[in-house]
Amino acid sequence: AAFLYGGCLRALALQQLPPDSPSEQDAGSGEAGAGAGPLAEAVTLLRRAAGVYDWLAVWGLPRVAAKLPADRPAELLISMGKTMTQVCLAEAQAVTAHRAGQRRSGAGLVTSLWVGCWELWEAGAKTLKDNTADFNTVSDRLRRFLAIGGALARARALKWLAEDCRANKMQAGQGEAACLDAVAVLSTCTAAAEGDASWRAVIGAEAADLEVVRLRCDKERKTVYYQTIAKSAPDLPAPKVLVKPQPYAPMAGQGAAGAA
Repeated sequence: AAFLYGGCLRALALQQLPPDSPSEQDAGSGEAGAGAGPLAEAVTLLRRAAGVYDWLAVWGLPRVAAKLPADRPAELLISMGKTMTQVCLAEAQAVTAHRAGQRRSGAGLVTSLWVGCWELWEAGAKTLKDNTADFNTVSDRLRRFLAIGGALARARALKWLAEDCRANKMQAGQGEAACLDAVAVLSTCTAAAEGDASWRAVIGAEAADLEVVRLRCDKERKTVYYQTIAKSAPDLPAPKVLVKPQPYAPMAGQGAAGAA
């Protein structure tokens, strides 16, 4: 029941997101106040969902694991609870980073937020990979979802790094190099999105946003700064993670077995 509850919270959170939230149009744009309430509500719901999954992985499932059959669904695996905790946090961090971009926060800060999002996706993918033996079968769709989420977050971090280089450091050549790195990152998840029109649409929109930033860097490096494209992009900054699970406690009298 708790796993289903976490899934319901996550589904409610995703319903709060406006149609344009997966794609930022282009770095530094967007109405500062657009969708502020729904986005904040989405972050809260995702943090609550992460708290439910975290409770399952740390407390609920370990208490009843010995009583469960070996051949049990993935929803009753501790490793799946850990993976879903990271997924919900990564999604909450993505909304937080997107909102920071809407508010026209500093490009350096937004870059760090997207790096934090990327690391959360990577943590979820690593948890799933390290515990593959726990599963009878690992969902191919979940594996691809984690790969695409991580690639999009990293590409967005590189896009905002490019904007930071161009606008704040007068290094449009480095900015264009960061954009080219982001293009390469996006190409790695195109195959993972094969057969899913919604995933391909998000990747395509991100590629279009990225091209806007790349052309901006290209124009300024040629006509303003007279720079060549840097041989390599600057390193991404340290991650800044602003989300954590909201603690969950089952209703009084509900045991671990019932909650799990």
